[in-house]
Amino acid sequence: MRGAWRAAAVALALAAWQLPAVAAVPSQQENSYRAAMDAGLHHFYARDFAQARDAFAAAHGARPNDALTDAFYVASSVRAGRRAAALAGDLEERAALAPTDAAALALAGFADLLPSRSGIDLAFRARLAFQRSAALDPRSPAPHVGLGILAFDRHQAAEAKRELLEALRIDSLDPLAREYLAQVDLRYLKEPVRALSVLIDVTNALPGYADAYYHLGEAALAAGRGTLAIGFLERCLALDPHAAGEGGRYGPALLARALEGEGRVEDAQRVRREGGADE
Repeated sequence: MRGAWRAAAVALALAAWQLPAVAAVPSQQENSYRAAMDAGLHHFYARDFAQARDAFAAAHGARPNDALTDAFYVASSVRAGRRAAALAGDLEERAALAPTDAAALALAGFADLLPSRSGIDLAFRARLAFQRSAALDPRSPAPHVGLGILAFDRHQAAEAKRELLEALRIDSLDPLAREYLAQVDLRYLKEPVRALSVLIDVTNALPGYADAYYHLGEAALAAGRGTLAIGFLERCLALDPHAAGEGGRYGPALLARALEGEGRVEDAQRVRREGGADE
């Protein structure tokens, strides 16, 4: 019975990927957010980081409490040449000048989070910013996503899942919350089918988000669905041909594994040869 449910769940995930989601007519603000995110993702994966930064700033203006926008704004700013610690300091100062602005505090938290992953540990500042942001605006998902990422990085799966589920209680479609919840399901709880079902809506909402396809490929491969994994990973690499993101860097190696698993050895060798597959 469990095997039949597993196969049905993967089939549903594939159907959700292939068919457009039925949704309410978006507002002007939502249209502005989607247009800015589409532009930002396009520029980011083209390695035009200055233009990506400006597009993500516009997306933040349209949806101030979106964690994915904050994370991409910070990453684009740093890759456009801004020192991570200096950017964190600037955004902390901006938040201090607007002490009741929960969105500014969350953005500062994501800026502090990046240096902690780059060898400068500002995790304590990130946690404080996220906690203050959540206290100021209980209806904002972004600080809960940030706290979930901090817990994920410390390998605290239960705490990470609690914070990410709280973010999704506030906004059921929050893309970064879904991405990290899928990672918790896949890496810590060993539930690849559940990871697929959590993550698939991200690519429906943001079809240009290459890294989401990479993580879908990971989950599909772990679920034993090599053909499905190949489709996701090929889409990831088409969107990120310059290896700007995680999927572009590590996708070729995972795609080669998936191809080998399906008996396509020559195709796997070609991918390793052409993609410089990074294990």
